[in-house]
Amino acid sequence: CMLAARSEAFVVPSRKPLKQNGLPHRDLDSISPMVKYWTIKRGARIVDQSLREQLQSTLDMIPAYTWYSGPSGTLTFVNRQYADYLGLESGHPLRSGIETGVAWDTHLQMLHPEDHESSRKVGEAILKTGTAGQTAFRVRAASGAYHWFLSRVAPVLESDGTVRGFIGVNLDIEDRKRAEEGLRRSEQCFTEAQRLSHVGSVGMDVSTKRIFWSDESARI
Repeated sequence: CMLAARSEAFVVPSRKPLKQNGLPHRDLDSISPMVKYWTIKRGARIVDQSLREQLQSTLDMIPAYTWYSGPSGTLTFVNRQYADYLGLESGHPLRSGIETGVAWDTHLQMLHPEDHESSRKVGEAILKTGTAGQTAFRVRAASGAYHWFLSRVAPVLESDGTVRGFIGVNLDIEDRKRAEEGLRRSEQCFTEAQRLSHVGSVGMDVSTKRIFWSDESARI
C-alpha cells in the first residue's frame, strides 16, 4: 500500500514441465482432454502450493513484520511476528495463507481510522500500476494501541511480467515518530515562550551563510 514508483520486483522463475504420476506434458496428448486438463491443473496447484510454503517460511524468518497478498491486493498471509503483534488466534487464515475471498481493502480495518483514506489511495495506485511503493500508517496492536509503520511493497512477477501478488515489509517507526512529535512540540513551546516574553532569536546557517529569525524577531 505507493507514494513513489520503483522498479523493484520479485520474479518467479519459469516452471519446469509438470508431471503427474511421472507423466510429462508431451505424453498427455494420448489421453482424454478432461484427464489432460485436470492433470495439468493439479500439477500447477502443487507447484503453487510449494512456492507459497517456501515464501511463508522465508517471511517467517525475517525479523520484521512481513506479509503478502494475491494479485488483487487482498492480504493473504502475515508472518508470525506480525500475527502476534495483531493478536491473531492460532487458527486465523492470515497465519496459514488461506485465501478467504474478501475485498482487497479489508485490511484497512487494522489501521488507524485517520490513515484509511491515504492508505487506500496508495494501495489503489500500486494495484493499478503493478509497481513497488511505500507509505506510512498506524496499525492497531493486540493491546489496542496504535504504532507507526513504514510499509514497503514490491510486486511478485511471473517471468512474462504478469503480477502474481505483492510482498510487503512493515518497519516499526514508532520511536522516530515520537521523536518528531517531541521536536515539533518543543518548537511550538519555544515559539510561544518568545511571543509571551517579546524576545526573538536570530541565527545563521554556516554552510550557506543564510540568516534566519523567529516570527517574534520579525515582529520586533
